[in-house]
Amino acid sequence: MTPLSRRAALAGLAAFGALARPASLFAQGAPPTVSTLLELRQRDPAGVQAPVFVQGALAPDDHGGGWFVWRAGSMTDDDGGCVVALANGMPGRWHRLYSGPIDVRWFGARGDGKTDDIQHLQRAVAHHSDIYFPAGIYRLSRPLDLTDVWGRRITGAGQTADPRNPGGFESGKLSRATTLLLDADNAPVLRLGGSGHTIERLCLMAKNRQPRGAAWSYGIELNNVSRSRLSDLRIFNCATGIGLPQRPALGAESANFLFDTALANIDINDFAYCGLDLRNYEGGGTGVLISQIYMNNLAGGTIAQPQLADAEHFILGQNWAEYVLQAIHCEWTRIRDEPILLHNCNAVIQGLHVEGVRFAEDVEAVIRLEGGTTGLTLDAVQLYDCRIEGGPSAPPLALLATSSKLARAELRRIVFARSLRNTAGRKVTTARIIGGDAKVEVSGVMQESDIYAAPIAARGLTQRD
Repeated sequence: MTPLSRRAALAGLAAFGALARPASLFAQGAPPTVSTLLELRQRDPAGVQAPVFVQGALAPDDHGGGWFVWRAGSMTDDDGGCVVALANGMPGRWHRLYSGPIDVRWFGARGDGKTDDIQHLQRAVAHHSDIYFPAGIYRLSRPLDLTDVWGRRITGAGQTADPRNPGGFESGKLSRATTLLLDADNAPVLRLGGSGHTIERLCLMAKNRQPRGAAWSYGIELNNVSRSRLSDLRIFNCATGIGLPQRPALGAESANFLFDTALANIDINDFAYCGLDLRNYEGGGTGVLISQIYMNNLAGGTIAQPQLADAEHFILGQNWAEYVLQAIHCEWTRIRDEPILLHNCNAVIQGLHVEGVRFAEDVEAVIRLEGGTTGLTLDAVQLYDCRIEGGPSAPPLALLATSSKLARAELRRIVFARSLRNTAGRKVTTARIIGGDAKVEVSGVMQESDIYAAPIAARGLTQRD
């Protein structure tokens, strides 16, 4: 046993009170020791009374070691990290001594940025509910799948604060960040389904920036998720940051839904299609809180002359009920279609900040409402340092555009910053109504833009400044 392993062994025993009688444990010398879990499987437990120390999961000192005790009557499933069966198939199991969350390195995950860790991570999440991912880059040859398990808590060491180094390397050394790096194209980094999950303090990243047509590329793919929380996350290079596919990942011909779930403090970068695609299709969604979401595609350059990558949308929503969005930042992207498109939704947006966005000529509105039951409350909006393409013949860029049969929409405290401009003469306005069955109330507009135009008069539109 190396000095490092011996210190780890003593610390492990101390944590579980096993050193209460050190003389009896170590009177005969060092405690029983094996190098790896594979060697533990070969060890004959006959006559073993004291815990056995394993130096590593796959190799000594790979941070996967620990103390194991033999339980002759145990028939617990072998999980490959905390419960180990004998290779000869005899009854009984070696059980790891531990408390708190399990460490994925116990199952053989390396997090070294080189080794494919997917089978080790998949084994850990399949058998345990509280899982910790230490700082490192965990390469995945396929998505990490949590659709067949419920109530998982996955916690990382944090996400890197430097967008230029999303993999977690700073100054040539691994930072205190946990990154899941997917090598496959057109696939989600994390596939989530079921209820009661907590996913936090991770960076999720596709190895290659995915194009708009990569329909199955998500940072997190949601499949019938409820009573869950996703927080403190960064997502890079996926076509869609977080989204619900048209049908669950297992291929069932059924609807998708999202209930009683919170998405908080999530930074979505380098997305080519959409930041949040929460169209529930024929499913439903209710009781959802979306808070502190930052979406941008700043590819380089300077603030004065930024290099922006294209994307289709910032947010897509369909069949929403009781959705609350707070502090939504849509920044530094050249947007090709309506940034926020909602269909059959009842939602409240409190705090929408749009900065550095370049609106393509075909974009007619920042927010478009469609469908027959849409209701929207929009409170505290700022458009700052944005540009709109298109000449004077292009329709005005509306903050809000509505189609027919809308129940209501209320806009309060709207600021158009002076730097919102277009040299070719296209203007920006507050609202445009298409059809006559809508009720839109606008109040508190601050017209700081040189190209601001009054809302287009239409039945159902009321403006109070």
